[in-house]
Amino acid sequence: MPVRFPGTIRSLRSPLARAGLLSSLVPWGQALGADLSGQIQGTADVWLWPLILGGFLALLFASLGIYNRALRRQVAQQTRALREANTTLRSERDFSQSIIQASPAFFVAIDTRHRVRMMNPAMLRALDRSAREVRDRPFADLCVPADEQEALHAVFQHMLRTGHPIQHESHVVARDGERLLVEWHGNTVRNGQGQVEYFFALGLDITERRRTQAQLEHIAHYDLLTGLPNRTLLQNRISHALDVARRRDRQVAILFLDLDRFKVVNDSLGHAYGDELLRQVSDRLRRRLREEDTLARWGGDEFIVLVDEVDDPQGLSLLAEGILAELAEPYRLSNGQEVFVGGSIGISLYPQDGRSAEQLIMKADTAMYQAKDQGRSNYQFYTSALTLAANDRLALETSLRHALEREEFTLHYQPRVRTQDDVMIGMEALVRWHHPDKGLTAPDAFIPMAEETGLITPLGLWVLRTACRQAQTWMRLYGEPIHMAVNLSMRQLRQPDLVSQIDAILRDTGLPASSLELELTESVLMAGDGHTLTALAELKALGVRLAIDDFGTGYSSLAYLKRLPIDALKIDRSFVSDIPHDASDMAIASTIIAMARTLGLEVVAEGVETPEQLAFLKKEGCDSYQGFGFSPPVDAQAMTLWLDGLAREHRIARA
Repeated sequence: MPVRFPGTIRSLRSPLARAGLLSSLVPWGQALGADLSGQIQGTADVWLWPLILGGFLALLFASLGIYNRALRRQVAQQTRALREANTTLRSERDFSQSIIQASPAFFVAIDTRHRVRMMNPAMLRALDRSAREVRDRPFADLCVPADEQEALHAVFQHMLRTGHPIQHESHVVARDGERLLVEWHGNTVRNGQGQVEYFFALGLDITERRRTQAQLEHIAHYDLLTGLPNRTLLQNRISHALDVARRRDRQVAILFLDLDRFKVVNDSLGHAYGDELLRQVSDRLRRRLREEDTLARWGGDEFIVLVDEVDDPQGLSLLAEGILAELAEPYRLSNGQEVFVGGSIGISLYPQDGRSAEQLIMKADTAMYQAKDQGRSNYQFYTSALTLAANDRLALETSLRHALEREEFTLHYQPRVRTQDDVMIGMEALVRWHHPDKGLTAPDAFIPMAEETGLITPLGLWVLRTACRQAQTWMRLYGEPIHMAVNLSMRQLRQPDLVSQIDAILRDTGLPASSLELELTESVLMAGDGHTLTALAELKALGVRLAIDDFGTGYSSLAYLKRLPIDALKIDRSFVSDIPHDASDMAIASTIIAMARTLGLEVVAEGVETPEQLAFLKKEGCDSYQGFGFSPPVDAQAMTLWLDGLAREHRIARA
């Protein structure tokens, strides 16, 4: 039977198949030789055997050459593939390492015994460590605070047991002791048998982020100036205190505190010293209160105290009295100046005065205004009658805001008379309000509110302009300059364009500057700063006269008084009203007159009503006076009639 050729090498793609083919060629060749030998045996063609055998060998060697080339090609391809794979793996490794090395995030690899195997440069820099220092060191001992090591160990055990990735926050401690808060994202690396070989973690330093968050949280709930809780936090605490009080059937109290005379300090010395004063007030109030009480700044110069457990309202009275006593002590500012402020306190109680934070605060605020109306530096508990008063106050403020544009204000004038001969030497302009419902209203009823709301500035300019125009009218009518005195508020004195405004008014009305006298209260001047002195000097340079009103009621010092460019002192009516029955008032009035004479100042007595008072002042050498003893304040028409009579008697002096 003929032997079949098992196939061609070229038809086979696999090197193993080709090798099998070649190995099969040997027995095939042997069979072929035997077959051919049988066929040619006995023939005469003996030469044919070597020929066939040689062809077989040639075929065999050709097949081996083909196999060898195919094998070399296959080896080359596999070698190239392995080299490319190795290059790719090396590139990927280098890329991963470059990312880890250059990343600002922390990276650490830890073995199952919690020893550091690798740590990237960012974390090494943060810890101020070298790679040699940290390698094989227990991670917890290296940089984890002692109070957090147990929690970290629990995290490792969780990853080891579950194989799940984790997110965890913990601190790391640098060489110098600085603590950094890190947000970790960790996972495990397992071997072929599924066993954990390493833990690794990426960490983000969130120290600054948390610090910023804390600062924003603080800003949202605390006053930046004093560090006290602000409105938001206070209302939250009041609501919480009310919830507790409802469950326990307890009382809660709100004390609403408003500083007295703070605006004088703030407007005269400036906001920087006003802020300093508020910080000192806050410190004093903190010391006065219990740890469990809440002190908050409500705004401006207003503070609120939350007392969340009230056993006896009488204790609130003692608390309020203690706060007022603390506030009344003098304050020394960083410029060395000593200032005085007080406080007025309104008190409301849960549940009788309200059942919400808003109600209790509103009613304590109402009681606080009642305390101010009672003379300031006192406290008042809320009563239902106070709500009516608060509504009246709100209505008054609304009417006051429209009074100027509706031309409801008018001026009354009170003559100033020379003590020795009763010759009129000038007059003071005093504002009155023709209230549409209440009629003619005295300044005590609306000037404080005008100061609080800022309306005193436009109102003061209107008074100045109207008084100067009227004085110029009388000057043309009687041929004599009329000396006109006008009150100036602290808020007006703080206006940067005050001098230019007064100069413009004098030019517009034609009144000589020497005929205008500006009166400032003693407390305003004593609380003044460099700006106040500059403004007074500029007014003096303009030719305007300056006087201190209500002298004796403030805290003057001769050292400061002699620096002021003033022309006159006005003795407050409180030191005149009891003369000659009160020896102390007589002594004070005499002292003021003597001091003014020493300083070369004119002295004016206010509130003179009786001949005995006038006789005493004349004896002591007081220059002039004003009061009901000569004439009450009257409107322009009535004053014109007075001037007519005085002019006929030649009792109008030249200014």
